[in-house]
Amino acid sequence: MRVFIGCSSLEDLSKESWLHCQKVIEVLAREQGVDLVLGGASSGLMKLCYEAFVQNGKAVLILLNATRENEQAQYPGAQVVIEKTTFDRTKRCFFESDFALFLDGGSGTLSEILAFREEVRATLRAYPIYFYNENHAFDAFKALLQDGVDRNTISLAEQTAYLEEVKTLEEVQEKIKGCIEKNKEGEMKCQN
Repeated sequence: MRVFIGCSSLEDLSKESWLHCQKVIEVLAREQGVDLVLGGASSGLMKLCYEAFVQNGKAVLILLNATRENEQAQYPGAQVVIEKTTFDRTKRCFFESDFALFLDGGSGTLSEILAFREEVRATLRAYPIYFYNENHAFDAFKALLQDGVDRNTISLAEQTAYLEEVKTLEEVQEKIKGCIEKNKEGEMKCQN
């Protein structure tokens, strides 16, 4: 099964954030039967994901925008696919993976998490979406969703039905093992 990891491409995350995310990435990269889908891998946590999964002999699919086509050769050990636009890339990341884990990131990560959430809501696809919040990276995102609930622009059921916060490495491991079990039972399949 394949996990999409949405995360930052910036090199200057705080040391605390980097270390929190690094331990999650390393554990996932060693997890038996879990391969990786990424929307780029040139720097930051994205590069760390790519390197950890390749070093552990995992299949890695990197989807790039056409504007980054010149980066293809930078990713030995990975399959690289070029998509015309960011929208196309995000859509393909969703359909090429079985579940998503979002780590610290910026506007790209937030746009992906919302796009994935909306696709799950609209299609009712059995696709878990987790966001790792041990270091409170998603507190402002949670506040935004809560504001939508408070103003009746987002239903409380929608807020909680499609996204799940995980706060510890142990919770991440538990959720991944649950996804692996569901995948074995045929409850989760890539719909590409």
